[in-house]
Amino acid sequence: MNFISLPKHTTHSHSSTKAHIARAALEAVCFQTREMLEAMAKDCTFAISTLRVDGGMTMNNLLLQFQADILGIPVCKNYIAFQQSNHHSAR
Repeated sequence: MNFISLPKHTTHSHSSTKAHIARAALEAVCFQTREMLEAMAKDCTFAISTLRVDGGMTMNNLLLQFQADILGIPVCKNYIAFQQSNHHSAR
């Protein structure tokens, strides 16, 4: 592996693309979220069974699926908050 865990290609004709960097950035967000939830779990007396998300990044289904996969819990969009944020930004 090379910089930010991008795959190191065996042939010299390939290099990391913008897509590789974008994917690594999305994965970094997911791993940081997992670290935060693990720290929260140490302080809580209950298990986190679902992660509810909102905001612009929730438009990326790859991000949400990867987050659910590494957490092992469902990741659910908060459609009401998302619709409200879109409504306010359209003004």
